[in-house]
Amino acid sequence: TSVAAGLADGSYFEISVSPLDPDLVFASNLSADQTTGRLFRTTNGGTVWSEAVSAPAVFAGVGFSRSAPGTVWIATSTGLLKTEDSGGTFTGPFLTRTEFRDVVVDPLDARIVYAGTRGALIVKSSDGGQNWAAAGTGLPRATVARLVITPQALYAGLAGSGVFRSHDGGDRKSTRLNSSHIPLSRMP
Repeated sequence: TSVAAGLADGSYFEISVSPLDPDLVFASNLSADQTTGRLFRTTNGGTVWSEAVSAPAVFAGVGFSRSAPGTVWIATSTGLLKTEDSGGTFTGPFLTRTEFRDVVVDPLDARIVYAGTRGALIVKSSDGGQNWAAAGTGLPRATVARLVITPQALYAGLAGSGVFRSHDGGDRKSTRLNSSHIPLSRMP
Protein backbone atom coordinates (compact mmCIF):
# COMPACT_ATOMS: atom_id res chain seq x y z
CA THR A 1 0.00 0.00 0.00
CA SER A 2 1.41 3.38 -0.95
CA VAL A 3 0.78 6.72 0.69
CA ALA A 4 -0.42 9.51 -1.58
CA ALA A 5 1.87 12.52 -1.80
CA GLY A 6 1.11 15.07 0.92
CA LEU A 7 -1.29 12.92 2.96
CA ALA A 8 -0.05 12.52 6.52
CA ASP A 9 -0.05 9.27 8.45
CA GLY A 10 -2.49 8.89 11.33
CA SER A 11 -6.10 8.27 12.19
CA TYR A 12 -8.69 9.79 9.88
CA PHE A 13 -12.14 10.87 11.06
CA GLU A 14 -13.85 12.16 7.95
CA ILE A 15 -13.44 11.63 4.23
CA SER A 16 -15.83 13.50 1.95
CA VAL A 17 -16.07 13.66 -1.84
CA SER A 18 -17.67 16.60 -3.62
CA PRO A 19 -20.96 15.61 -5.27
CA LEU A 20 -20.13 17.97 -8.16
CA ASP A 21 -16.45 17.18 -8.64
CA PRO A 22 -15.24 13.67 -7.72
CA ASP A 23 -11.63 14.91 -7.86
CA LEU A 24 -12.25 17.25 -4.89
CA VAL A 25 -11.90 15.27 -1.67
CA PHE A 26 -11.34 16.33 1.94
CA ALA A 27 -9.91 14.09 4.66
CA SER A 28 -9.34 15.03 8.30
CA ASN A 29 -7.02 13.64 10.93
CA LEU A 30 -5.53 14.47 14.30
CA SER A 31 -1.81 14.97 14.92
CA ALA A 32 0.10 12.23 16.73
CA ASP A 33 0.07 14.25 19.96
CA GLN A 34 -3.70 14.80 19.49
CA THR A 35 -3.46 18.58 19.82
CA THR A 36 -3.93 19.67 16.21
CA GLY A 37 -6.60 18.74 13.72
CA ARG A 38 -5.68 18.82 10.07
CA LEU A 39 -7.88 18.95 7.01
CA PHE A 40 -6.27 17.68 3.82
CA ARG A 41 -7.55 18.37 0.31
CA THR A 42 -6.97 16.87 -3.10
CA THR A 43 -8.21 18.36 -6.35
CA ASN A 44 -6.98 15.51 -8.55
CA GLY A 45 -8.77 12.48 -7.11
CA GLY A 46 -6.19 11.66 -4.46
CA THR A 47 -2.92 11.66 -6.37
CA VAL A 48 -1.56 14.71 -4.52
CA TRP A 49 -2.86 16.07 -1.20
CA SER A 50 -2.16 19.31 0.61
CA GLU A 51 -3.03 20.54 4.07
CA ALA A 52 -5.94 22.95 3.60
CA VAL A 53 -6.18 24.09 7.22
CA SER A 54 -5.04 23.06 10.68
CA ALA A 55 -6.28 24.13 14.10
CA PRO A 56 -6.48 22.94 17.71
CA ALA A 57 -9.73 21.16 16.82
CA VAL A 58 -11.20 17.96 15.46
CA PHE A 59 -12.59 18.31 11.93
CA ALA A 60 -15.79 16.30 12.14
CA GLY A 61 -17.99 16.91 9.10
CA VAL A 62 -17.95 18.37 5.59
CA GLY A 63 -20.94 19.91 3.81
CA PHE A 64 -20.70 20.61 0.08
CA SER A 65 -22.97 23.05 -1.71
CA ARG A 66 -24.62 21.66 -4.83
CA SER A 67 -25.92 25.04 -5.98
CA ALA A 68 -22.71 27.08 -5.44
CA PRO A 69 -19.70 25.08 -6.64
CA GLY A 70 -16.68 25.72 -4.45
CA THR A 71 -18.69 26.49 -1.31
CA VAL A 72 -17.89 23.98 1.42
CA TRP A 73 -18.60 24.09 5.17
CA ILE A 74 -16.49 22.27 7.75
CA ALA A 75 -17.82 21.25 11.18
CA THR A 76 -15.16 21.28 13.89
CA SER A 77 -14.99 20.83 17.63
CA THR A 78 -14.42 24.59 17.94
CA GLY A 79 -16.88 26.06 15.42
CA LEU A 80 -17.66 26.10 11.71
CA LEU A 81 -15.39 27.01 8.80
CA LYS A 82 -16.42 28.05 5.30
CA THR A 83 -14.64 28.15 1.96
CA GLU A 84 -15.94 29.52 -1.31
CA ASP A 85 -12.96 28.40 -3.39
CA SER A 86 -13.04 24.62 -2.81
CA GLY A 87 -10.71 24.82 0.18
CA GLY A 88 -8.10 27.28 -1.06
CA THR A 89 -8.96 29.72 1.75
CA PHE A 90 -11.31 29.55 4.73
CA THR A 91 -13.34 32.07 6.73
CA GLY A 92 -14.45 31.63 10.30
CA PRO A 93 -14.63 30.02 12.66
CA PHE A 94 -18.30 30.75 13.19
CA LEU A 95 -20.07 29.95 16.49
CA THR A 96 -16.79 29.25 18.28
CA ARG A 97 -18.27 28.14 21.59
CA THR A 98 -19.99 25.14 20.06
CA GLU A 99 -18.70 21.64 19.30
CA PHE A 100 -20.08 20.71 15.90
CA ARG A 101 -20.36 17.15 14.61
CA ASP A 102 -21.80 17.61 11.11
CA VAL A 103 -22.90 20.24 8.62
CA VAL A 104 -25.06 20.18 5.47
CA VAL A 105 -25.96 22.73 2.82
CA ASP A 106 -29.42 22.93 1.26
CA PRO A 107 -29.11 21.39 -2.22
CA LEU A 108 -31.20 24.15 -3.81
CA ASP A 109 -29.95 27.22 -1.90
CA ALA A 110 -26.31 27.55 -0.77
CA ARG A 111 -27.30 30.28 1.70
CA ILE A 112 -29.19 27.73 3.84
CA VAL A 113 -26.86 25.74 6.11
CA TYR A 114 -27.62 23.35 8.99
CA ALA A 115 -25.09 22.22 11.60
CA GLY A 116 -25.49 19.63 14.34
CA THR A 117 -23.79 19.78 17.73
CA ARG A 118 -22.61 17.48 20.45
CA GLY A 119 -25.19 19.12 22.72
CA ALA A 120 -28.35 18.04 20.86
CA LEU A 121 -28.79 21.27 18.94
CA ILE A 122 -29.26 21.93 15.25
CA VAL A 123 -28.56 25.47 14.11
CA LYS A 124 -29.60 27.01 10.81
CA SER A 125 -28.38 29.93 8.78
CA SER A 126 -30.51 31.28 5.94
CA ASP A 127 -27.98 33.89 4.86
CA GLY A 128 -24.76 31.98 4.22
CA GLY A 129 -23.53 32.02 7.80
CA GLN A 130 -24.04 35.64 8.77
CA ASN A 131 -26.80 34.81 11.27
CA TRP A 132 -27.71 31.57 13.04
CA ALA A 133 -30.78 30.35 14.91
CA ALA A 134 -31.87 27.11 16.57
CA ALA A 135 -33.78 24.71 14.33
CA GLY A 136 -35.60 21.53 15.26
CA THR A 137 -35.88 22.21 18.96
CA GLY A 138 -37.39 19.47 21.06
CA LEU A 139 -34.82 16.84 20.17
CA PRO A 140 -33.67 14.51 22.94
CA ARG A 141 -30.43 15.42 24.73
CA ALA A 142 -28.08 13.49 22.47
CA THR A 143 -25.26 14.29 20.10
CA VAL A 144 -26.39 15.15 16.57
CA ALA A 145 -24.05 12.64 14.97
CA ARG A 146 -25.11 12.97 11.34
CA LEU A 147 -27.18 15.29 9.15
CA VAL A 148 -28.44 14.50 5.66
CA ILE A 149 -30.45 16.86 3.48
CA THR A 150 -32.56 16.38 0.37
CA PRO A 151 -34.76 18.92 -1.41
CA GLN A 152 -37.70 17.46 0.55
CA ALA A 153 -36.36 16.83 4.06
CA LEU A 154 -33.64 17.30 6.67
CA TYR A 155 -32.65 14.13 8.54
CA ALA A 156 -30.79 14.04 11.85
CA GLY A 157 -29.20 10.95 13.36
CA LEU A 158 -28.87 11.32 17.12
CA ALA A 159 -26.47 9.12 19.08
CA GLY A 160 -28.52 6.56 21.00
CA SER A 161 -31.82 8.26 20.14
CA GLY A 162 -32.71 7.39 16.56
CA VAL A 163 -33.30 9.24 13.32
CA PHE A 164 -35.47 12.31 13.04
CA ARG A 165 -36.77 14.21 10.03
CA SER A 166 -38.13 17.63 9.23
CA HIS A 167 -40.06 18.59 6.12
CA ASP A 168 -39.80 22.32 6.84
CA GLY A 169 -36.14 22.64 7.83
CA GLY A 170 -36.95 22.52 11.52
CA ASP A 171 -38.50 25.98 11.39
CA ARG A 172 -41.44 25.25 13.70
CA LYS A 173 -40.49 24.98 17.33
CA SER A 174 -41.92 22.29 19.60
CA THR A 175 -40.95 20.10 22.50
CA ARG A 176 -43.26 17.26 21.43
CA LEU A 177 -42.03 14.78 18.86
CA ASN A 178 -44.95 12.34 18.73
CA SER A 179 -47.42 14.37 16.66
CA SER A 180 -47.72 14.41 12.88
CA HIS A 181 -47.93 18.21 13.16
CA ILE A 182 -44.43 18.47 14.63
CA PRO A 183 -41.64 19.01 12.08
CA LEU A 184 -39.22 16.54 13.65
CA SER A 185 -40.56 13.02 14.09
CA ARG A 186 -38.98 9.67 14.85
CA MET A 187 -38.58 7.61 11.71
CA PRO A 188 -40.44 4.26 11.74
